[in-house]
Amino acid sequence: MKSDDDMDPIKQALIEVDQRQRGHLSQTKYENLRDDHHPSVSDILYKCGWNDIKEEAGLHIDPRSTRDKVTKRNAITAVKTVSQRMDCEMTLAKYDEHRDDNHPCGGRIAKKFGWSRTKEEADLERREYQSEISRETAIRAIQTVSQRVEGNLTIASYNEHRDEHHPSGHGISSKLGWNSMKEAAGLTPR
Repeated sequence: MKSDDDMDPIKQALIEVDQRQRGHLSQTKYENLRDDHHPSVSDILYKCGWNDIKEEAGLHIDPRSTRDKVTKRNAITAVKTVSQRMDCEMTLAKYDEHRDDNHPCGGRIAKKFGWSRTKEEADLERREYQSEISRETAIRAIQTVSQRVEGNLTIASYNEHRDEHHPSGHGISSKLGWNSMKEAAGLTPR
């Protein structure tokens, strides 16, 4: 864990948000009630464990959420469940943003089992990351999707507007290069 000086703003934010709610301060409640100047749950989890910092701040810890309860099986199941809600690459931050309160936090999974290893064991490596995406397929997909998007076509806006049969923007980017494929499709890369 970081030094006390680094943790003081986090502790203060948790205390302030906890005073606005009733019961156990979950990550979801915190995220919904926090002010813009408070750190996000993802920022907190990057620096420390959720229950660890809550304990340091003198807040109630839910006894059901102990370190020993995070098993490899429930970590894999949680990652699979959350990934089914998303249509983008599963990052630790995205997992924490979309997970339920009963799922283990991404930081805990990463520390205990390794984030990439857990994703791999959950069979989350998308096929387009493992197989080849042809240059022609990427260009056609980018041209088609760009007609649905106003302004600059980003990987995120592409993924949001693409059809199921189009390769993901992350797949195009990792295999062929996003900006070079945009340029080949007749779009100005940014």
